[in-house]
Amino acid sequence: MKCPSFLSTALAALALQLPLSLVKAHGYMTIPTGRTTDTINDMDNTGACDSDQPGTVTEFTAGQEIDVQWTRNNHIGGFIRFALAPSDNVSHDSLDAGSFFYVCREVNCDLKECTDDFCGDDPGTEANEIKCGTTITLPEYLESGDYVLQWTWFAAGSSYGHIGWTTGNYRTCADIRLTTSGNATETGKPACPTFVGGDRVTEMENKSDDQCFYFDTNDLVTQEVQYDDEEGYTRYLYGIPAEMERCGGGNSTTEDASEAASGSVGADAQESSTGSSQAEVASGNDSEIGDEGVVDSSSNSGSEGVAASNAGESHHCRTKRRV
Repeated sequence: MKCPSFLSTALAALALQLPLSLVKAHGYMTIPTGRTTDTINDMDNTGACDSDQPGTVTEFTAGQEIDVQWTRNNHIGGFIRFALAPSDNVSHDSLDAGSFFYVCREVNCDLKECTDDFCGDDPGTEANEIKCGTTITLPEYLESGDYVLQWTWFAAGSSYGHIGWTTGNYRTCADIRLTTSGNATETGKPACPTFVGGDRVTEMENKSDDQCFYFDTNDLVTQEVQYDDEEGYTRYLYGIPAEMERCGGGNSTTEDASEAASGSVGADAQESSTGSSQAEVASGNDSEIGDEGVVDSSSNSGSEGVAASNAGESHHCRTKRRV
């Protein structure tokens, strides 16, 4: 389903009318407690964490299933990557090597008025009020000790009122302590991380839950793109993280969201920037404008849908699946 051409003009006009408080930053992890509540866009690889200073240490056990939560702030689609590195060896390289879990960025988001693929946050809500979250399982292959848990969002779209602008890559680090070693310390890290798919849009469009809705590329890249709105809508795809493709851990086919919504994927469907096959482009008529604010950072207590909502348009959806 293709979006009407008047949308790009309408969205731009909406962005100009919104107060500056609704045209702010993007997102960060709220559970477990991060080092800061800053929104750190790491598009130039200047820092692996939101701060170099250690923060509150939360204790877990190797192999434990824990709650994780983050702010949504109007943006559309994307992935979340979780990685671990020893607290005395925190760098981009060590955390890239320590990636262990991927989920969709828009999972269990607490939206109450969402009826299409391109929902902003609910009208009248504050910055960072809408949260998304799920549970992840900490690796069994790690020894007890102190680690940094890095949360990274990427492949999300819609920024500053432009549906075709990437949001960048946002990172938060939480300091954790594994009080026990795992049961797989001798076998070591598996070849592929764990990936659990299924998000707000795959549910609304009755797509399989082994994929996520994302913008432009399924890889963690440092290039920011800015398409006009008409082109931007064609850049939303369904698929799995590029790391999963590279390690052979999942189906490498992506679907072009707009054609998927209409029930047909043609031969001219667009490829993702990592070379994944069929792009399938979603449709809708909502935009977002990113926000920033304060958050609750409790330890691991409940990650179903979270708080109320923010700017955007009228929609309806409350995803309550555990993913």
